[in-house]
Amino acid sequence: MKRIIILFGVLSILMLAVSCNSRTRYLYKKEKRNTPDTTYTFHTAPLEYKIQPYDVLYIFIRTDKKEINPYFQLDEERAQMGDNRFYLSGYTVNDSGYIKVPVIGSFHIQGKTIQEAREDITIRAREYIEDPIVNVKFVDFKITVLGAVPKQGVMYIYQEKVDILELISRAGGVNSNGNLRNVMILRENEKGKLMYRVNLNDRDLLTSEQFYLFPNDMVIVEERPFRKFSDEGLRDFISILSVVSSTITTTVLILSLKKK
Repeated sequence: MKRIIILFGVLSILMLAVSCNSRTRYLYKKEKRNTPDTTYTFHTAPLEYKIQPYDVLYIFIRTDKKEINPYFQLDEERAQMGDNRFYLSGYTVNDSGYIKVPVIGSFHIQGKTIQEAREDITIRAREYIEDPIVNVKFVDFKITVLGAVPKQGVMYIYQEKVDILELISRAGGVNSNGNLRNVMILRENEKGKLMYRVNLNDRDLLTSEQFYLFPNDMVIVEERPFRKFSDEGLRDFISILSVVSSTITTTVLILSLKKK
């Protein structure tokens, strides 16, 4: 009888252990115990993407004089073609790093940030009009996310910057078999492709240069093979343990009743 009770206890502990899912935690320090009201301040790394050849930019220049505004825009027919009108009405940086804008002409833009490009275009526009309002954005700010996330594929970002945590959120979070400690970022530059590996569990990511993503980045959340196996076989294993546990419980009860 004692052996049966001990075996039942061991099986119950095993079933409890395998049925407990580990919590997904981002940006924590394992060695520190945090209280709910703990406050931390981090100076996040700014987005410093430099404009490259073949980038497509949306450039909008306008003034208070409506009759002048059309001269600073691409032709209306091209700007309204289909669902890709923003792409078609964008300005492509040529292979020499130059961009050509109506009226204000052609100038070198490669190696500048969006803010610097906006300032340069504003200065050039002031040579022709007073108090120009200039807006510059990326048209082709897209990021590919692959691996252990619910929503894989290409995501278009309609804002000036996005960080890796926001991207993961847009992709539906990390699957239970995803490896938060080993997320790969592939990034292109003038020398080729760079590969970074980041740890989403580590708070130091907030101050890392990889916290903010660049246009055309590829983010790959790698899988943990053992975790994948355990997730796929977990239900079957728990079902078997449940049957065994129920059988043992029934047997113990019957033997206890007979003994009485």
